[in-house]
Amino acid sequence: MKSKFIIGEIMTQPMGLKIIAAVIFPECILHTDMSKVFVPDSIISAGFVAFNVEGKPFSYGESVSIGIVARGMKDQGLLEIALGMR
Repeated sequence: MKSKFIIGEIMTQPMGLKIIAAVIFPECILHTDMSKVFVPDSIISAGFVAFNVEGKPFSYGESVSIGIVARGMKDQGLLEIALGMR
């Protein structure tokens, strides 16, 4: 099964701080549904996650439903954090 992702701002609780984070989720969940956890208009990348030959994650594709394109290797650092690799 493919994994999807979104990168954008999330409001932390209880401090109310905004952080930029990647959220990775199963293909069966729509990007539009998952986008609701992000601060409005803060999403900077969305699409799918795969791994290169070195086991590092990268993003590809796009989310047609929210109209955002993945940024490829630019997303790697936040994807690694989301996957517990950093």
